[in-house]
Amino acid sequence: MAHVLIADDDPDIRELFEMTVGSLGHTWRAVGDGGAAIDALAESVYDLAILDVGMPCATGIEVVAKVRADDPARTLPIILVSAYSSDDDVRRGLEAGADDYLTKPVVLAELRRRICALLAP
Repeated sequence: MAHVLIADDDPDIRELFEMTVGSLGHTWRAVGDGGAAIDALAESVYDLAILDVGMPCATGIEVVAKVRADDPARTLPIILVSAYSSDDDVRRGLEAGADDYLTKPVVLAELRRRICALLAP
């Protein structure tokens, strides 16, 4: 069982992600903005983070960049989720250090596959 951080400013999307993570048998903590995500990552150990790109306080890309800069050896798998879907948007997210990038609306079956792939031993 993994512990997953979910960060999205839309409560309906957070709830969908919580149900998806829970259906895989994992525990989670959900927060509504990038600042809270940064705080949560500093307070606890997570096995995976799912971050919305367009959050207040800090974008998902800013959270990824901070995680990678604070501890370059930290191997926390991170999935960015966003309505921004151009090739440049995806490239920016991956270059910031995200392991995966999904566009909204997210197909929950695809999110489950990506979670399982990143958490596979």
